[in-house]
Amino acid sequence: ASADVERIFIGCLLCFLLANGPVLLLVCLGLMVREVGPLPTASAFGLVLVIFPVNVVIAKRIGVAKRKMLELTDARVRFMTDVLRGIRIVKVHAWEDSVEKYVQSLRIRETAQGARTLQ
Repeated sequence: ASADVERIFIGCLLCFLLANGPVLLLVCLGLMVREVGPLPTASAFGLVLVIFPVNVVIAKRIGVAKRKMLELTDARVRFMTDVLRGIRIVKVHAWEDSVEKYVQSLRIRETAQGARTLQ
């Protein structure tokens, strides 16, 4: 639930930027032309246009990796919720060690996915 609220919040921020983006772009370009001239401004704007597709590709890859990591986090949290609901059964059957090993393996996979994201 909190992840959904966070996505809605980020969406609201991005919608604000989407609406004001063209105005900000024109104002910034106008100020740059005034300060450094039209040729450096056109060069800088061209560089931004060239780099933009690279940024999009990187963002998509990070998004895919983040989704994979969130799937692992959800699996761990779901398992821990189930364990906490049935903690008496775990204690009665002395399953603490196996539960701990399983949670540790989920954490290792989750951490490894996070490390792959950063590479």
